[in-house]
Amino acid sequence: MKKDYGHYGNLAKSEWKRLRPKMYRELVKSGQLDSALKAAQEQTSNMIADLILKGMQVHEAKEVVLPMFVSPMSEDDQPDLGESSEPNQVIIE
Repeated sequence: MKKDYGHYGNLAKSEWKRLRPKMYRELVKSGQLDSALKAAQEQTSNMIADLILKGMQVHEAKEVVLPMFVSPMSEDDQPDLGESSEPNQVIIE
C-alpha cells in the first residue's frame, strides 16, 4: 500500500528520488524517510501559508519555498545540501 504524505510530501518523495538519489537511499536505509517526508509536507505548507498571509501571491510563495524543502538542487549540482555559497534566505518585512 502506497503511503500518502500530503501533496508536498508526495512531491518531495518523487523529487528527492530523482534529484538526490544518494540522500533518498540514505533516508530509506536509516529508516528516516517517512519522518523526513512528513516534515517536508508540514514545513512547506506552513511556510507557504505564512508567506501568503504576509502578502505574497501563491505562486511567488511556492517559488521561494519549494526549492528549500521539496525540489532541492541535484546532487550533481550541489553534492552537500548544507554547503551553498548562496544560502536560501527569505526576508519578509
